[in-house]
This record gives sequence, C-alpha cells and structure tokens, in this order.
Amino acid sequence: MTPSSKAPIKILLFSIVMRLLPLVLLMVVPEPSWAAPTKVAPNPAAPIIFNSSTMAGPGDIINLQGQYFGERPRVLCSIDGARPIGLSVVNHSDGIVHARLPATSGLYKLWIKDGAHQSNCIAINQPRAMHATVSEVSTQQKLTIYGRNLNLRSKSYQPKVLLIARSGKAHYEAQIVNNPSASELVVTIPRSIDPGEYTLALTNGLSSEQSSSTASDEPIHISVVSAEKKYSQYNVKTDPRLKLHAVGDGKTN
Repeated sequence: MTPSSKAPIKILLFSIVMRLLPLVLLMVVPEPSWAAPTKVAPNPAAPIIFNSSTMAGPGDIINLQGQYFGERPRVLCSIDGARPIGLSVVNHSDGIVHARLPATSGLYKLWIKDGAHQSNCIAINQPRAMHATVSEVSTQQKLTIYGRNLNLRSKSYQPKVLLIARSGKAHYEAQIVNNPSASELVVTIPRSIDPGEYTLALTNGLSSEQSSSTASDEPIHISVVSAEKKYSQYNVKTDPRLKLHAVGDGKTN
C-alpha cells in the first residue's frame, strides 16, 4: 500500500475517533456534585393539616388541606374517642385529601398517616365558642355567645352551656333561649349562681366533650356580679363631683 493510499484511511480513523471521544469522556468524567438528582428523594417531613371541613354528617365527603401527605396517605378517624378506623380516600394529592366519613354520627377526630409519619389531629363537629358579648353579667341577665357548631339543629342533640367556677368545682347551667343557631347562642344567667369568676364551657350535645376556647385558643372568662351591685353614674358635663367638665362640642378635650 502506497503512502498516497494510506491518507484516506488515516482521515477516516481520525473522524471515527473524534465522534467517539465525547462518549468516552461522558463515561469517564464523574457527574458534578451540583447536578440535579435523577430521582427525587422522599420527603421526610411529617404530614401537616392546616385546614379542614368543620361540620359534616355520616357518609359525607370531607376535605383536608395541608402538605406532605405523601403518595399513599391513610386517613384515620376516631368517633367520640373510640378506637380509630381507616376512612375511604376518594382522591388525594400531596396537599389535599378527600375522604368519606363512616355511617355513624358523632364527634370526628381525624389525622393522616404517611408511612411512619403522622399528622396533627383535627376535629369535625366540635363546638367552638369564639366570643361573648360582655365579660361581666349579673343573675337573670342575657348573654350572647358566638362561635362555630354551637347547635346542630337536631332534636337528638341539644346544646348545653355551663359556667364553671375558676376557683373550686362549682358549675351552673345557663338556660338557652329558644332557636339557637350554629353560630349564635343566647343564654340567661341562672338566678342561683354565686358572684365570682367563671369560665364559659359548652357542648352541642353530639358528644360529652366541651369547648371553652376562643379562636385564639384562649378560654372565655365571665365575671358574675350581684344583681344588687350599684354602678356610679356621672354626667361629665354637669356633675358637681367632677372638678373638670366636658364641653361636649366635639373639639375641646
């Protein structure tokens, strides 16, 4: 073979080597540490529920919202404190789960499990007192309570409001005025109650569990005073007991 005939062969071999060189380098050079992983590692965080249905009945589909629910979340439900059972999950994603409640009514407490990780517990149908119109009352005076799930509008479940003494074990049941709603209860302070400091507690009759918390999880405290308590009244414009009187023109301090 003459030198002139060898030249095309060298060119062909050089071309093949140049084409194969990137593949060889790709096999030899390691992947940089900053490269994105080919598979997403499982999230070790426990599931968190931060929003849910607040009222539901037997067989209803409830909504749970949160994060880290995982690929196969299990929804567990305890009815009135009984042994938990698994609910049927209708559909789910990492942040939303829809599940069907059992055929038994009651106070439902639910949580989500994703493998070994377990979420916080939430309650459905639990009464929640959030606000009272006044903080000081006397006997036979009416008091309005606002909240959630205060009355379920069922003959089978009747709400009850208690005033529990902050010192001692005394408690008194307040009389509920007719036609309470789920968000508003009007009660009459009992005549037999002793003056003192009380904590407001209530149940909607669905279970024996009571609520005494506001929206910020602080209990509602009520001061009960004697019906004979006299309050001093002043006319700030004319009362002679005052050294300084108000002008009442909307301008002068």
